[in-house]
Amino acid sequence: MNCIKTLLLFLFFAQFSCSKSKYVELNYKEKDYRFTISDLKKNILFNEIPRTVPYQGESLTKISNSILNDSIIILKSFEPFNKRINLLDWKENPFNNDTWQLYYQNLLFVSSLNHTYKVTNKKQYHTKAKAYIESYIKSHKKLENTTSKFSWYDHSCAFRVTHIFQTISNELEYESPDVEFIQRCFDHLAENIKYMIDTKNYSVHNHSLMMDRSLLYASKAFISNSYVSKDLKEIASKRSLNSFDKIIGPSGLANEHSITYHIFNHNLYKKIFELIGQESTPSDKLLKYLKMNDVLLQLVKPDLTFPLWGDSQIEKLSPKLIDDFESDIRLESVLANYNLRSMVSFENNIGTLRTQTSDKSYLTLFANYNSKVHKHHDDLSFVFQTLGVDIFTDQGYYGYENKYRPKLMSVFGHNTLAINNKDYTLGRKDQYSKLTSYTKNEDYEILDASHNLYDSITVNRKLLYVKPNLLVIKDRVSGHKNDDSLQQTYNIGKGVTDIKINTNSVRFSMPNNLSVSMFTTHKDNVFKEKDFYRSLAPYYIEDSKQVVLQSNHHTITTVVLIDSEAYTSPVKRPIIKNNTLLYLKDNTEYKINLK
Repeated sequence: MNCIKTLLLFLFFAQFSCSKSKYVELNYKEKDYRFTISDLKKNILFNEIPRTVPYQGESLTKISNSILNDSIIILKSFEPFNKRINLLDWKENPFNNDTWQLYYQNLLFVSSLNHTYKVTNKKQYHTKAKAYIESYIKSHKKLENTTSKFSWYDHSCAFRVTHIFQTISNELEYESPDVEFIQRCFDHLAENIKYMIDTKNYSVHNHSLMMDRSLLYASKAFISNSYVSKDLKEIASKRSLNSFDKIIGPSGLANEHSITYHIFNHNLYKKIFELIGQESTPSDKLLKYLKMNDVLLQLVKPDLTFPLWGDSQIEKLSPKLIDDFESDIRLESVLANYNLRSMVSFENNIGTLRTQTSDKSYLTLFANYNSKVHKHHDDLSFVFQTLGVDIFTDQGYYGYENKYRPKLMSVFGHNTLAINNKDYTLGRKDQYSKLTSYTKNEDYEILDASHNLYDSITVNRKLLYVKPNLLVIKDRVSGHKNDDSLQQTYNIGKGVTDIKINTNSVRFSMPNNLSVSMFTTHKDNVFKEKDFYRSLAPYYIEDSKQVVLQSNHHTITTVVLIDSEAYTSPVKRPIIKNNTLLYLKDNTEYKINLK
């Protein structure tokens, strides 16, 4: 009899234990909701989780192998950080850098392990990912537990949730998944979700979209509980759709002043709309989302890269990028044969002028101020490429720190006009930067633009492009006092040599046997050469050169002529008399009024 009782008790506890192991619980809005492991296996699928890690192939494997040896690579722009996992307290910031610590706290390196495990099916990558998550959760059980200002932060919560879901997904592939580990993950997910649905943690920019994307994915992962799933979807859908018109302008351009963030915001909304469902997304928003492709067409350069506008790093038109942008046939045509026309938009206040001849020249002027997010003081700045050579370039943005970034963001880091050797301040009421007119002729095009970002002063720029090799930059300032000074800055592209300055004229050489000459109309204006720097990738600096023109007049004009034997019908012998540009082309004299 005692044996039967013992057996029955054993079966009861075994059944209880087995039953208990089939569930995990999520605390949502102060209530606990149960989810079966079998449902989670069906609903948390790795390839549906938003991808955040930018690395693939051998590069990804190399990073993950380093992490296996306790040498953490957060981003390629930083050196590996070596510390044994059992010694981490999550307060680490070895480079005293906010970007590093943010990506450390959002567990991006765990995502590298997760993706490598998915590709190789080697258990050590998954085991290491679990170990890092266990360590992080131990130090961050509640919102009150912090090890950094980024522990509970929009960007870090949004990314961390996706990385934990990835790890859970990989764990669920096992026949007998570690349910206790999944429960600890759910407890931590609950705290992250609590943070992300709190309205006080939400403001309109891409970090908030990251939170909405993660909440929408959580809604999909928790679909077996209709209340939790629907509530999360309703919160995130409403917020992200309300934010759309504030983040994406009428032309389809992201208002964050950066081609990198234009692409990033596009891809955020691509996933958001997918998770919301096309049938639940307003048609006007879908149409404007498709117009985001037009911006790539407007800005892509003949070498298939994009200007370093705002907080941008080098972006290039590629099959992968085109695939992200709905496989637009127009972009595919550009990849096959670059033959785009000029594109000028008074909606996004960007003017792009192009030749359709063999020189493939390209000039873009920026005159837009929609938001301070990722905004540089680059109003009325331009870039110019001809014969495959960048003559005047933007300088990039380096990263988020106080040594290089401020100068690169300032008016002195762009091809524009500074007044009294001072920068301007954004945020005052009624400030604007805009295109004001566009003139197109068979041989030339003219862009006029204006901004009032300096206090009580209006800056007007006329940019005349006589195809294929002549630029005239005329700046006029109103509200200007007699003792004010003006400074035009020109950032010269890579490979410049033999800079020769003769007070009010400049000559220098560029790659591909290009020769550039510049002169100004006032004899007492002075050109100077300056050492500067550019950043083509985050936290990477290379030396560069600037040519700066100083003037004490309220109007300042510079003429730029590029000489090359590769031009088929170049402009020659430009001069300016009485506000009229005179030049020769094909042995014929032409005149253009510059007033």
